[in-house]
Amino acid sequence: MTPGWKKLAHQVLDQCRSRGLLVASAPSSILEEGIADVLAQSVPRGDGVPSLARWLLASDDIDEVFADDAQLAVVLREAMKRVPDGELESSATAEPVAGTPADEALARQLMEHWARSPLLPDRHDTDGPQRHRCPDDSKPCSKFGGAAFLVRRQTWPTCCDCGDPMRLLVQLDLSMLPPELSHPHRQGLVQLFHCTRAPATPSRHSTRRCHTPSVFACWRSPAELRDPAERVDDPFAVDPLDEGAEQPLVVRRWNRGRPELPATPHELTSAHPVDPRLLAATSPRRDDKLGGWPAWPSQSQYPQCKECGTALSYLLQLEPGGLSRCHFEVEGVRALGMLFQCSTVPEHVAFRSFPYPEH
Repeated sequence: MTPGWKKLAHQVLDQCRSRGLLVASAPSSILEEGIADVLAQSVPRGDGVPSLARWLLASDDIDEVFADDAQLAVVLREAMKRVPDGELESSATAEPVAGTPADEALARQLMEHWARSPLLPDRHDTDGPQRHRCPDDSKPCSKFGGAAFLVRRQTWPTCCDCGDPMRLLVQLDLSMLPPELSHPHRQGLVQLFHCTRAPATPSRHSTRRCHTPSVFACWRSPAELRDPAERVDDPFAVDPLDEGAEQPLVVRRWNRGRPELPATPHELTSAHPVDPRLLAATSPRRDDKLGGWPAWPSQSQYPQCKECGTALSYLLQLEPGGLSRCHFEVEGVRALGMLFQCSTVPEHVAFRSFPYPEH
């Protein structure tokens, strides 16, 4: 999807809100991505207004809709005036692309053998991430931020460079992974901690300074989780009654996203050229998600296990500034964060960051 569709979605959402045509408590980034997907598919066909209306009424991320088709037509027309000509390129659907029978057969084959559906944390429904700590902090759960589940005699992780406490970015209870997610391990707890202090700034805990972003990823076995948990306080805890504070988000449900194909054609290992319209319509999402395909740059490689030498299994993608509230960088450029786990040695969990694909 080209940036023009995202600009158009931003304009549409902004005008709908300013005109009082909808009420939505979900983050704007989520709404804009959904609107951009709908418009990229429907506007080139000439049915942008009815498709947008159907999406607004059906979306779980929208609380109330007060617009009719005539009002949406005005909004869409005004929004399109604010997007430069040439930025709204046609996008294909995830269905087989039109062409020769051979083209359509290849498209169906690619979708059948290579498509993966990511799982997205429900951010709006009452069964989704809740702005409070786990119902029982003595039991593990999946969440973004907050108090980490620590096993017996485990202390809160600290930065190996500056000595500051590290912030819990994400915690995944593998026993609660959705059955449709293809991952080799379904037991234990995966955690990711990150030093959030800017490099080269003084620490309040030591005279040392951070020179590189410090990350700690780990897996806790089912045997460890059976022991009583250590009762610890989150070093970054905020007042749970403070509506303006960034509260931890507990994941209660994962929703299936649209099917994705790999980010670059070389990952398909196909001897035939792939219609770029199909790749554009099924490109990997760039936000927080379980599974699917990594939205990494061309020619990126899966990291290898240091013990067995095999490629690690991709598990989770973190959007910069997303639910983890961490802004990852690679050489000064914002980046996607990704968690991997070895299929044979579950103790080996690795974190890598990749430059954020801007196009």
